[in-house]
Amino acid sequence: MSLRLCSVGFLAVAASMLAAEGLSLKTSLAYKEHADFVRLSEFFNGRENTGRRAIVRSQPDSRTGLYFSLALKVAELPGGAKVKLEVVRTSAPEPKSFQMDLPQAPEGAREVLVGLTGEDWSGPDERPVAWRLQVLDAAGGIFASEKSFLWGK
Repeated sequence: MSLRLCSVGFLAVAASMLAAEGLSLKTSLAYKEHADFVRLSEFFNGRENTGRRAIVRSQPDSRTGLYFSLALKVAELPGGAKVKLEVVRTSAPEPKSFQMDLPQAPEGAREVLVGLTGEDWSGPDERPVAWRLQVLDAAGGIFASEKSFLWGK
């Protein structure tokens, strides 16, 4: 009986921790140039074609920068979702925070690219020391999150 009670207690604690942190995201980082986003259709209509992904940038007019790729079903994101990205750099020990609204994504999209672009990222040779990325719902609650190993240190 006590083993069953311990199991129920453990599951309750685990569920509350998951609710506090949100779902875990599969995240990867890559530096991308402007040309990485240009498709043939853009030459004809002048508009960026994002394909089957949602793209949000800290500087919307600049495509070059460091991108965090989030593998998730975009249709499952709550309405009015935002992305909060906090980054520690080698050049600045204090975290810098960015918050961006998630754009409308194409149906069936399974990737979100979150970019630190323009003046917000210095170039391909810089890598973040630590980072934390959170997807927030319209009320500011954490829907999903991921952080680097060094973020908590």
